[in-house]
Amino acid sequence: MTITAGRCARRTGRRITKPAVYAEQGIPFYWRIEAEPRLFCHRLDPATSTYALDLELAPGEKVDLTEPWSLTVDMGELESLAVHLVRTVATLRPRLSR
Repeated sequence: MTITAGRCARRTGRRITKPAVYAEQGIPFYWRIEAEPRLFCHRLDPATSTYALDLELAPGEKVDLTEPWSLTVDMGELESLAVHLVRTVATLRPRLSR
């Protein structure tokens, strides 16, 4: 399984190039997290060696998954974590640029 997240500037890599490389390697699950946050869960179709969208989760949604393993995904918690990380990075950035 592969999960990617990143800035809009690298959108082509995340949405086209990376999935093609992962599919070529036979990685069965590919998840992409966008900034809203929104989670896109893709599954490899062995017949075409491409990913098909299996599930899309929007902010505030929660789901129990059974594949690739048992997992509860709570987009509300993910959103809270993202806000915390952005604040932490904003706090650290001035110190790191010295």
